[in-house]
Amino acid sequence: MIQIESYLKNEFSLDYFYLRLLKFSDSNKDKNRLSLREHLALTIQKELPDITFNKGSLLDLSARPQLSGINVSISHTQTHGLFAITPSDIVVGVDIEQEDRVTKNIVQRVSHESEQITNHPASIWVLKEAGFKALSAKYNLNTISELRVLNLKSIKSPTHQRGNIYCKSLISHDHLASAWDFGRLKLGILLLRPQL
Repeated sequence: MIQIESYLKNEFSLDYFYLRLLKFSDSNKDKNRLSLREHLALTIQKELPDITFNKGSLLDLSARPQLSGINVSISHTQTHGLFAITPSDIVVGVDIEQEDRVTKNIVQRVSHESEQITNHPASIWVLKEAGFKALSAKYNLNTISELRVLNLKSIKSPTHQRGNIYCKSLISHDHLASAWDFGRLKLGILLLRPQL
């Protein structure tokens, strides 16, 4: 995980970028989600001590984390949780999925014919989900089918794919869309630097 974190931090020229993967030890979904948010709070306290936040509101599972001075994205499966933290000027979205749960048929329902579904269906899925998390509020997106993942290619190894995410408003923005194999998990990460 440290290699992914370091790669993305350097590739996107970030002051800091924290990416954490947590293996759940319980089968209770709410306990796992709470554990992930507690881990997020501890990471912020340790790595970014100048950031102040209300821990109670961060641990509220019914609300999306709203933090001043940083951006955060969270995702989870039944067995793992993932979160990313970026500076406030960088929009971030992450998604994690068990690769065998993502079929070509599922991805086809939310994809455009220009997307390379046959080669990397799980990569397309996690990148669309990460993109939707990062962009839905700002760009008024309603579904992940409004995003297209194009030019998806393996980078340095078959465990890392990189491509571009497009929607009507996004084309002129500097962004990095990256999918990673991590055992049987697929991680999708979108970093976006909005142009002023």
